[in-house]
Amino acid sequence: MYDYPTILVARDDALDCRLVQCLQRNGFHVLEANDWDRLFDVVRVHSRRIHLLLLDAKNMYANVTILKAHRFWLQVLFVEKPVDVDDVLAKIRKLIGSPPSPLHLVPSPSDPGILGK
Repeated sequence: MYDYPTILVARDDALDCRLVQCLQRNGFHVLEANDWDRLFDVVRVHSRRIHLLLLDAKNMYANVTILKAHRFWLQVLFVEKPVDVDDVLAKIRKLIGSPPSPLHLVPSPSDPGILGK
């Protein structure tokens, strides 16, 4: 998962599983948290970079400052109801880009680094 942008989703009724599934299908590594304690734990202990925090615009706004104290580069995207999955995906791509194509991750047989030629 080193090449895949990681998105932490603060799940609630607004950010349903359709959005999480869409992000995963589009190549993003998705972490989920259902409450403030879990969200804070993930931000604090996850070993790799978390590129984006995705949360409902009405939830946990005040806690973002605390989260950014642990991951100052963390970008935040607030999502409003009703959630338009395509719109959210477009905003995410604008903020952090798209994951690499799976074709770029498969080593080529002609690559001398792979075969030791």
